[in-house]
Formats: sequence, structure tokens, C-alpha cells
Amino acid sequence: MDALTTTILSGVVVAVIGAFATAYFAVRRERRAKQAALRERRVEALAEIQSRAYSVFVDLKGLTESIVRLREEKMPEGTAKASTWLTFFDAYAGLAQQRDDIAKEMQSLRAYYEMQTSYLETTSRNLFPSFDREFEQRYMPLSRHLYSAQTRRDHQQIDKMLNTSAVDWWFQDFYETLSWGF
Repeated sequence: MDALTTTILSGVVVAVIGAFATAYFAVRRERRAKQAALRERRVEALAEIQSRAYSVFVDLKGLTESIVRLREEKMPEGTAKASTWLTFFDAYAGLAQQRDDIAKEMQSLRAYYEMQTSYLETTSRNLFPSFDREFEQRYMPLSRHLYSAQTRRDHQQIDKMLNTSAVDWWFQDFYETLSWGF
């Protein structure tokens, strides 16, 4: 009977050790799978952030170059044709639209970064805020001085002058004068 008990006990011990080993390796395999999934998620997030940041950089660089080209153009001095100024203001408005598109693109990138922050490593988390600060330092001066409210009013005034006949223009001025109470 001692041999049977010893055999049974050794079988039970081996089964218990096997169960613990199986559980240990199953947990370890699950951890590795989670880490691999997390690593994959990090790589995807960083690739997307890098792609979007590069797109913002290229767009901002293009905007800056376009602004420099527009400022370097020889504009007629004094009283020039209104159509010449309208062309200038149309280009200016296009740049303002491009500026607004870049701002939206950057806002989208910030939101994406915030959603992905929990997946990123600490060292990776510091890269985007640095890029964001650099963007703001370069973008804000452009944003402040490009197509202000006064420029927009001038553009609308010239556009109105060119798209309105002289008679309509005269009646419009006359009506505005009457509305002031003169």
C-alpha cells in the first residue's frame, strides 16, 4: 500500500505543479500578448502623429513661403486699378483660408494626441508638446498679422465696387446717405 500511496501522492504533486506551471505560463503568454498589442498600438499612434505633424509642418512652410512671395510682389502705388487690388486681396484671402485650415489640422492633431497619450511611453509623450510649442511660436505671428478684420473689409469693399455697376453704386451710396439722416 505504501507504494500505491507514494505513486498517488507523487502523481498529485506532479499534477499540482503542472497546474501551477500551466497557469504561470498562460499568464505570462497573456502578458506578452498584451505587451505586443500595446507596442503595436504605440507604433501606430506614433506613426500617425508623425505623419500628421509632418503634414502640418509642410503646410506651414508652404504658407510662410506664399506670404513671402505675396509681400515681395510689386504692388502699384497710389491709385491703381481696383481689379489689381482685388487680385491681391483674393490671394490674401486664400492665404487666410490656408492659415485657418492649418489651425484646424493642428487642432485635430492635438485631439488625436490626447486620445493616444495613455498608449505612449513617457519619452514619447514629451515630443509632441515640444512640437506644439514650436508650432505656436511660428504660427501665431503669421496668424495675428494675416487678413485682419480691416483687410477683410477693404477686400469686400473693392469686390463690391467691381461687381456693382456705377448706377447701382451711386444709388447705394445715396441710400446709405439717406439712412444716416442727412
